[in-house]
Amino acid sequence: MRLQQRRIDRAWLADRLAADDLPRWQTMAELAAAAEREIDAMRRHRLAAARGVAGVGARLDALARTETTEWMDRETLSPAERTDMVQRLHRFNRLVLSYPRFAAMLRPLVKERHRRSGRPVRLLELASGSGELLLALDRLAERWGVPVELTGSDIVDSHVRAANTQARAGGHRARFRRLDALDLGSHLEGEAAEPYDIVLIVQAAHHFPAGALAIMIAQAQLSGARAFVLVDGLRGLRTALWLPPVVALVSGGHGKLVHDAWITARRFYANAELELIARLAAPDAQTIALRPRPPALVSLTVEF
Repeated sequence: MRLQQRRIDRAWLADRLAADDLPRWQTMAELAAAAEREIDAMRRHRLAAARGVAGVGARLDALARTETTEWMDRETLSPAERTDMVQRLHRFNRLVLSYPRFAAMLRPLVKERHRRSGRPVRLLELASGSGELLLALDRLAERWGVPVELTGSDIVDSHVRAANTQARAGGHRARFRRLDALDLGSHLEGEAAEPYDIVLIVQAAHHFPAGALAIMIAQAQLSGARAFVLVDGLRGLRTALWLPPVVALVSGGHGKLVHDAWITARRFYANAELELIARLAAPDAQTIALRPRPPALVSLTVEF
């Protein structure tokens, strides 16, 4: 079922690329609007082209997709409860060994950037939440023998404060700052430091609409970054079936976290959708690599 849907997506995208038919843009607003239109067109084509059992799967996938806001993104959630949910998610990530896996995905790119530049590799994580990934990466980079400068960012002040407190308490070099992921250019404008080598977003892409992801990629390139890396969940029925029960088990049945796990699984992007967004945002990219990371992750690397 999923294989046929992926073939449909790949054929549609290949035809668009061969025809050099993707829209051009001049402003971030134009890019965002184009990304939303193109993703909608891909989804409509997928639904219309699927046949047989895959047609049922495509219809179920379309019905499952939702724009429901997760509890974590609601302004009504108190800072204390938000912090508690973030820490419970951290325990989930530790249990399923998420941080070493994410670091292993980044390691080849980090080492290659260091080899080319001969200086510490500067990384900026968008929507870093609790910051645990960067703290783990700080420890692992020492074992790799690669000097890194790690900066996490989030729009939620309480996340930034908590992450900085933990970084200082643990003697970590990583630092965290408040930053709007959709306004990267104005935040970095005028900074004396070298541009970030790698801008990444991990486990958070599904929180953003397609237009927002396209803006992040484009602004990362405009800010002077050499690569943009995205890691998120693999869209599919299996992910939707196992993620909420496992989160329920690890979180002690925390209702809002289980709710968010169910919504998260329904908001993941299909692989070809991520590639389409990248090709729209960075039409002159040197490489765009999309890699499934079994059993339930996918990574997108855009090198400028």
